[in-house]
Amino acid sequence: MGHAAFIEALSTNLTVAPEKLAFHGGMSLHLSWRSPRISENLDFLLSRDFASSVSQAMPKIRRRLEATMSAVDPGLKIGIADKTRKGSRLLDYMVAISHREHIGVTNIKASFWQVKPDYLKSIETAFVVPTSAADVGSMIRQPIPAITLQAAFGDKLTAFASRAHLKWCDLFDLWWIGQTINLASPEATDRFLHHVAGYRTIEG
Repeated sequence: MGHAAFIEALSTNLTVAPEKLAFHGGMSLHLSWRSPRISENLDFLLSRDFASSVSQAMPKIRRRLEATMSAVDPGLKIGIADKTRKGSRLLDYMVAISHREHIGVTNIKASFWQVKPDYLKSIETAFVVPTSAADVGSMIRQPIPAITLQAAFGDKLTAFASRAHLKWCDLFDLWWIGQTINLASPEATDRFLHHVAGYRTIEG
């Protein structure tokens, strides 16, 4: 519920367009395209010229998120901490969900990877209303741009090139995408080369 509520608050307080922001990563595969794997994090590609708008909107996003969650349970409390490192291309926010009658905190990390404006304009996206089999996304009213499964395959190949250590989740996601769509196309290589251009690989 927290993931869907954050997306709803984000889309309510920002005018999201494909050339400005795109939902990607494991949770996008789950909520946008019905992958069975659930990720703990929310990942977005973000145009650099839109980064300040996201940062400035975060207080409004927190208030909207708290109002949405309080409507479900008045005892819920929401905090959003900016964890972005100075000079980093990655905007990191930690969403903390707690309850006044319970011990402990549930954390959701929302990350925004900044890319050049032209980078997002060339990525295949589709407007979707993120939902899951449990319909946790029913609170989301506005569709948001999410990268397509074809683009997600190139995105996941990029993860192999840009991470120092292999993650099992990337292997699963690649397998699942391959089971879901036909990847035998000459465009697959072009998509990978485009995606990897937005990252720094382990070889530099």
